[in-house]
Amino acid sequence: MLFFHIQGARANSAGRFISLVQFYNPHGHLLRTLRVPGNGINSIAWEGSSMRMALAVDSFIYFADIQPEYQWACIDDVIVYAFAMPRKDEICVTFWNSKSNERFAKNVRGLIGICAFGDYCALISEASMKNTFALIICDAKGTALIGKYMEVRSGHFFINDFSLYDPFFLKEKPEFNVMTASQLITATDSCVYLWHYCSNEPNNAVTLQICRENRCTQKTVKVGIDPGTKVPESDSSRFTLRDSICSLAASENMLLVGMQSGAVRRYSLRSLRHEATYILESRACVSCDNTISHFLDMSVEQAFLQNIYLNCNDTKFSVIDIDGLMTVLDLNSASFHLSDPLHNQQLVTVNRRKDCRGMHWSRDMPDLYVTMEKKRMYLFRNGDPEEPVLSSGHVYDFSDLEIKAILLEEIMQTPQTPRKEHVVHFETKALRDTRSMILHNISFQDSWRFVQKNGHQRLWQLLAHGALQKLDLAIAKQSFANFADIYGVYFARKLEMICDEIQQRAEVSAFFQHFDNAEELFASMNRVDLSLAMRIKMGDWFHVGKIIRVGADDDWIRDFMFNNMGEYFFERQKWDRAASYFTQSKNVEKLVVCSYLQEEYDELEKIIHAAAGNHELLANIGSMFCSVGMCSQAVLAFRSTSDMNPGIEACVLLKRWGSAFSLVTQHNRQQITVVLQRYIGHILHAEMKLCAINLYRETNDHENVVHLLSQLAMQSVTVKHSPMYMKKIYVLRALEVSMHAMDSEPACCAVN
Repeated sequence: MLFFHIQGARANSAGRFISLVQFYNPHGHLLRTLRVPGNGINSIAWEGSSMRMALAVDSFIYFADIQPEYQWACIDDVIVYAFAMPRKDEICVTFWNSKSNERFAKNVRGLIGICAFGDYCALISEASMKNTFALIICDAKGTALIGKYMEVRSGHFFINDFSLYDPFFLKEKPEFNVMTASQLITATDSCVYLWHYCSNEPNNAVTLQICRENRCTQKTVKVGIDPGTKVPESDSSRFTLRDSICSLAASENMLLVGMQSGAVRRYSLRSLRHEATYILESRACVSCDNTISHFLDMSVEQAFLQNIYLNCNDTKFSVIDIDGLMTVLDLNSASFHLSDPLHNQQLVTVNRRKDCRGMHWSRDMPDLYVTMEKKRMYLFRNGDPEEPVLSSGHVYDFSDLEIKAILLEEIMQTPQTPRKEHVVHFETKALRDTRSMILHNISFQDSWRFVQKNGHQRLWQLLAHGALQKLDLAIAKQSFANFADIYGVYFARKLEMICDEIQQRAEVSAFFQHFDNAEELFASMNRVDLSLAMRIKMGDWFHVGKIIRVGADDDWIRDFMFNNMGEYFFERQKWDRAASYFTQSKNVEKLVVCSYLQEEYDELEKIIHAAAGNHELLANIGSMFCSVGMCSQAVLAFRSTSDMNPGIEACVLLKRWGSAFSLVTQHNRQQITVVLQRYIGHILHAEMKLCAINLYRETNDHENVVHLLSQLAMQSVTVKHSPMYMKKIYVLRALEVSMHAMDSEPACCAVN
């Protein structure tokens, strides 16, 4: 990333000149303003091999570390970051699982931004078509799940097959992006695009466009000029260029849009309606542009909102402006009415910090947040800071009083080989103190008062577990109840009903998954049955086998153990080992499946004789033999059942017509005509007319015999067989006609 800087001074509200350095990208957009103490900056020099710079101010030399804005996001413990590949036009997006150390790379051309929420990540990039951008939703492995195209043309904003007219200037790229559980929200400097990526409807996108009067038509909410400011329509473009979008924040219920003037606009994501405009009390809403031509005049007090962060219950939000000033504001302090949303609202400032490069709200406590100020990390509870921690990491998760940060600078040095050491964890002071109080055997009454004062579910859990280890069941039960762990309450009650302290300690060890220690305690009590019950409950069947060899002799336990061992190997597709255990447990059904999967058909045939009387199992074995084309074995299995129809169908399916006809003749005379017709059809299709004639003669069907003999005689004339062969055909045909006449005479006499 390339930077250039401009040094100078500007006057603040008190009339005092402040020295500062402004950093710009190659396109002339202001990135950050650095305030420098002293009377004036004499010179600036960059370090040649890093992102550090030296500033000569009065008689001092100041050093500044410059941290570029990386493109990154997180999906639980999966870190998604982008870096430029050498000698390639594409950007490599890496999905790195910090726990398993798995990496999945995805090359993206023209990447603009990355954002994530929950289990999904969104990649915003330039498409191959001009002025078209691609929005792609990916999972934690980088697999593209769903995508959408967004097209921007001069004066128009196109979404798939419909367009909404935007009379204002549109920035070329949607650089501001935020993601919720159901929506992807991206914005240019004048339009906000909302995409319901979880919806299956074809038109599941809505556009919020900039306009001054907040006239909502066709689910289009206008954003840009303060809704209470009324100016002639001809001045709309001037106002739009001077006050445009610079940041976004969203939750499931609301959308906050930060403007370059310092105003923050609130919209409802349910009704898509403008609800209020908040004015920061520390800044005046000065209209200013973000291009370099407007920033050369440093006498103007600037209030660009670079980032907006919303807490977990939508009661507070924080903003960081272009100077690194962070302001935390209380949304409940504004007395606005939804029926009159055109009035600007003033919010109460909860906290203000300087030189902030980022912040992160806790996911489970609305008043808890962490800020990154220079090389320090501060944790705030209700506006009160804790002792700072030295860290240059980027926080990606803050929950359960534990902060997870990633060292992006170290990763970007070797981006293709990140290490687990690049992820650091920090604990809050309350969590550290609670753990220290429990480890140093401080009374649980004092610990109870401390946890009650700093109430959090993680602290109650620590106290409950510590009380269990000390067998203080009353404190443990109440602590489990305070963080709504009903199973923990039941467990504490169960321990109260146990009189033996050794057994209580064994149960507590099993609760904390120290099973070997629990088994040793049970063994010291000579309670093999409790050890056996514990291992059976946890499904550790190999330890169950060891315990059975020591002291248990029940056959049903052995069969149960061998059967579950067989299931263990069966689930892992180790059929041979599973079959051995199923044999010991006498589970014939599973043994049949294992033999079939191993293609051990001899063993499967032996089971037929051993499973006499089990008609359902024999039918399954017959179906297995039929599926591999072993007709005789299938017939043998079906013959052992009371129903022979599946055996006949198997013979027909495998085209063993002789066996099928034999089975029909022996067992089922009602199907003989159907099977015979199918068999003869098969024979005639194979041009075996003599075999068909013999079958018809066996069934005394003289009419079909005469018909086939006539066809055979005509065919012999064409082929020019010998006269003797043709004579035999005609003589046989005459005999069949006479036999047909003799069979039909009794019927004629009966009719007369």
